[in-house]
Amino acid sequence: MRNDAAKWTPFEGVERPEIEVEGVRMSAIADVPQVLVSGSVADMSAAEQFEAAVGWPDIAEAGSYRLRARRDRVMIVNGPAVEDGWDEARSLAVSNVSGAFAIIELTGPKALDVLRRGTELSLEDASGSVARSFHGYPAFIYRYHDAETYRIHVRTPMMEGFWGLLSTFLQRVNE
Repeated sequence: MRNDAAKWTPFEGVERPEIEVEGVRMSAIADVPQVLVSGSVADMSAAEQFEAAVGWPDIAEAGSYRLRARRDRVMIVNGPAVEDGWDEARSLAVSNVSGAFAIIELTGPKALDVLRRGTELSLEDASGSVARSFHGYPAFIYRYHDAETYRIHVRTPMMEGFWGLLSTFLQRVNE
């Protein structure tokens, strides 16, 4: 069998050096607990001590928060420890996905312009979900803590390609 390993950049892990171009900073955020919960969103809201799930272009506040991925799926970010599996009492499936998603933070006055190179985003077009396709990569994109900071959750195996693509877009921020 031939060895095609040299055709791809080896995976360097989730942690990356910070990149800053023209006042826009890109950094990898490590060690953030992430849990996907599938089932009735109303049951989730009644059972947990969290605000409503964040959609686009809502701003997720620092600390624990929820991201609406779709009608029946929420990602809890930086929340309390929960047990994986089926919650019979609430009819919810709970999965710890902390290692399955990498988080990238993009911050600065032109951060939204960088993101617009890979997907359609408008602050005027609200959506109940943060799920987007970013240049073909499935991702969760949302504003975090303030109006100029964005977080992107991308599947960890796709981190290498996504980081490279976003880095290229960042280098071209003024084009």
